Amino acid sequence: MAAAASSQQQPVLSYWDRNPPFAAIALAQHANLALQHAADPKATNKTTATLKFPSGEELVGVPIIVKFLTRLGAQDGSNLYGPTPLSACQVDQWIETSLQLVSGQQFEALCGRLSDYLSLRSFFVGYDVTAADMAIWGQLQACPLWKKVRQSPSAAHLARWFDHIANLPACAAAVEDLSPSKKREAAAAADTAAGKGGGGTHAASGVRCQTKVVAASSCGKSCCAASSLQERGIF
Repeated sequence: MAAAASSQQQPVLSYWDRNPPFAAIALAQHANLALQHAADPKATNKTTATLKFPSGEELVGVPIIVKFLTRLGAQDGSNLYGPTPLSACQVDQWIETSLQLVSGQQFEALCGRLSDYLSLRSFFVGYDVTAADMAIWGQLQACPLWKKVRQSPSAAHLARWFDHIANLPACAAAVEDLSPSKKREAAAAADTAAGKGGGGTHAASGVRCQTKVVAASSCGKSCCAASSLQERGIF
């Protein structure tokens, strides 16, 4: 994705607004990638997040989208796959495992196993944040049951890890960007601004807000831009 490319040349991430792809948005922020995204107004609880390319090709599902963005970021120097081929494979395995983190009878048990795994670790792979952490954090963030399960002593290490990842600027920005309450506040502010004669202005960059894209900005959070920027335990 070239920095000067137009928005028409970028893929667009669509999703159900009640199950937003937190991991993909946070990873794009962390890797300094531009990523257009929008909730599909026709989506339902059976809708899967989809990255649609101008060519007509698609990547369907958060795990494959996260893998794509991680590989794309590596071209620009981001290292969310870890330093070795082995770590990259481990990251891919954890990304696949993250898909199991949905509300259901097995959710609490899986959280317990993840917590045990993290008892002597700060990250899922190696000694720094990888796409594995982003993927698992994103699934937990989107799961309503996590707020209850995280209070359990059996999930103590997982909760400690979760809070650490959630406080990363990219993750905090993704939550702010995708939170329904934040969107309602933003829409109300936009309506107010429109009534006063124009769009808003990004506080850090001074860019007029028109078209939503996700990209790392000077403030470290999601920003809207008038012109789009380009983008070990195994169960």
